Amino acid sequence: MNKFVLNLNDTVIWNLNDFVGFLADHQGQDIIVDTNAEGVCCQSIGVYDLLDQFKFNSVTILTDNVVETHDRYTVTLIPHKFRFLQVPQVDYTPYHTWNTKTVFGAFYNRPTWQRIGLASKLLADYPQLSTVNFRRNPAIEDERQHFELDRLFLMHPESVKYFAQVYDQFPLILEQNTDFQVGVLPKVFTDQVAEFYPNFLFELVAETFCTGRTFFPTEKSTKPMLLKKPFITMGPKCFLIHLRQMGFQTFHDFWDESYDGHDHLQRYVKILELIDSLANKTTAELTDLYQAIQPILEHNYQLLVEQKYTTEITYVE
Repeated sequence: MNKFVLNLNDTVIWNLNDFVGFLADHQGQDIIVDTNAEGVCCQSIGVYDLLDQFKFNSVTILTDNVVETHDRYTVTLIPHKFRFLQVPQVDYTPYHTWNTKTVFGAFYNRPTWQRIGLASKLLADYPQLSTVNFRRNPAIEDERQHFELDRLFLMHPESVKYFAQVYDQFPLILEQNTDFQVGVLPKVFTDQVAEFYPNFLFELVAETFCTGRTFFPTEKSTKPMLLKKPFITMGPKCFLIHLRQMGFQTFHDFWDESYDGHDHLQRYVKILELIDSLANKTTAELTDLYQAIQPILEHNYQLLVEQKYTTEITYVE
């Protein structure tokens, strides 16, 4: 089979040289380009530009990005789309509380620029209000090369100052098991950190893919719904709109979700502003807010557990 599996993240094809070699060796043939069950935007990461440099009999793109499309190449969704929303029948009721210990929660693994910036903002400006779990260690050379600090500096230099202030605090490990297990169902991800969820109110989700035309909700979006926490999502443009198309509810009646209409830097900056706004609320105000959003939290939880969400998405620019 003339198939190539991409090893990639939101902005980089790690096996780019091998991919180019594969394309050169298989010109004039039927090929399959597999995104490795990920939800990357193939346009923004440069897959289509590379394909256009060669001639093939046919090209099929295998992807988990439900809004991926192309006018010449065949896009095929991998059968297990929305696999991270296929949740186990587990009683998470003991974690459906807020003890007012902190306000913000952030649980990050791969150190993308958005995650570095958000975690550093919380630790620098609101350390007493934040529960942060950040697995990667910038003091270890093999891990340091994955820290997207150059991109953070390009996008938002001020956030590099935040990181410099809190560098010595990384990694921040709350959980007992720090292994990231690729391909497992949401139960493992959720159970691993569930005990910390009563400590905070808002979860700052930083999705896997934030660039271009993509919608690929992962366990990062599933966890706060299973554990009944409101979420603020650093993801691609219109992520919340597409989530609402599935039947889930978000929180625009209670705080500013206009960040969802932006991507890249503008989205990030508006989320930083939202953090500041929420951090300035009193515990009494936040407690009232928490009670007011209970119907939304319950709706999302039931929709997820009962698996009654729709999987039909109409892409919104």
